[in-house]
Formats: sequence, C-alpha cells, structure tokens
Amino acid sequence: MHLFPLVISKERKGRVIMSKEKPPKNHQAYEVGYGKPPKAKRFKSGTSGNPKGRPKGKKSRHNSADTHAMMALFFAESDRKVAVTENNAVKNISMAQAVIRSLAVKAATGDHRAQKLYLDYSVRFSEEKQKQRDEFKEVAIQYKIHWENKIHQAKKAGISIDMPVPHPDQIVVLSNGEVTIQGPTTRQENNLVDEYQMKLRELEKLSAEMLKYSKKDWEKPAYKLAVVKFAAVSKEASEYEERLKDVFGI
Repeated sequence: MHLFPLVISKERKGRVIMSKEKPPKNHQAYEVGYGKPPKAKRFKSGTSGNPKGRPKGKKSRHNSADTHAMMALFFAESDRKVAVTENNAVKNISMAQAVIRSLAVKAATGDHRAQKLYLDYSVRFSEEKQKQRDEFKEVAIQYKIHWENKIHQAKKAGISIDMPVPHPDQIVVLSNGEVTIQGPTTRQENNLVDEYQMKLRELEKLSAEMLKYSKKDWEKPAYKLAVVKFAAVSKEASEYEERLKDVFGI
C-alpha cells in the first residue's frame, strides 16, 4: 500500500514508470470550508474555546420554569384517576397507584427485573419512612416538653397564655416508643372542633328545655319552635361531624 501519492516520471528513455514522491511540508490534508477551519484559527489542543466560562447567574436552557411546569404535569398525571377491574368490580385509582400495582403484579408472576425493582423501592421507602418517623418523634417529644414547662410556669405565675395547637396533653408517647397526636394539629382544625363542641352543647341545652314540656304542650307554639330549632342545630352539628371525619380520617 502506497503511503504517498503516485506521480508519473518520464525518465529512462521515454519509459513511463511509477515512482514515490513525498508531499511538500505545506501540503494541506483537507480543503478549508464549513467545519474545516484553517490551522491558524483552530482551537489549540487542551485549551477551552470559552476560557472565561459561563457568566454567573446565566441559567442553562433547561430553566427552573420548565422544571416546575414538567413537575406540575407529572403530578397531575400521577393523580389522574384510571379505571381498573378488581374482583369483577371496576374501581377508580390514581395513575401512580395503577403503575405501582402493575409493577407488583409483574413481580408476583416471576418477572425478575420487576422483582428487583419492587424490592429496591420497598427497602428505600421503608428506610425513608423510618427516618421520617424518627424525626417526627424527636420533634414531637421536644415540643411536648417545651410546652408542658411553659404552661406549668404560667400557672405557677398566675398568668394566662394562649394554648398551643396541638396541646401537649394530646401528644402521646406509646409503650413501643411511637408518638401519636390525639387531637387537632392546626388552628383551623382546633376551631372546627370548638365549633362542633359548641353545637353539641347547644343541642344539650335545647334538649333539656324540650324535656320540660309535657305531651299536652306539644301543640303549643313555644314547643314547636323549640323542635324546629333543635332540628336546625342538629343538622349543623352533623355537618361539622362530617367535616371532622374528612379532616381526621375517621
């Protein structure tokens, strides 16, 4: 194989023979054009084409607005309800739940890749859940101790303070070390409980007044008015009760 271009020589009495000739030192290996700059203007090996780097504060093309938009779309799609059949009944569950259920079913049928992925998720989420429990336990106990001391000092000094929400008495440390809050955790929840209890007290008061009437008084306007009022307050109390069930998951 020839390493240099072959040229024709007319030496030796007109005989045409092939001979090898080295190219001149200034010979260009390729034509200058698009994507092929002259040697003098090419970047030097080992030297950055942008030595100053990207200016501070300049965001990449994939900016935070795009990220937030994609996150919103992702979670919206994850929360979207899809219909699945279970025990011959159609149920609506979230897309995220459907995907995890599909993965679990594949793992249960012997798909090794699905089994590994499902077990990895299980271990990772179990560790994260335990970490969150430990952090919550530490914060809850410190909160309980702080407010118990503060309430005790206020009583000792004979001054009144706004009770915290949740109340330290409603933070219970179980025998297994777990911590639960047996009551409202926000001011809004606390107000809802107070309003519900107020309606119950109003019902007790109306009930006591109605018991004062005998059967012969049932046709009297005062008794009929008490019955109407009792029914209205009872309906309001039921509505508060339903709201409490939604808030506390009862």
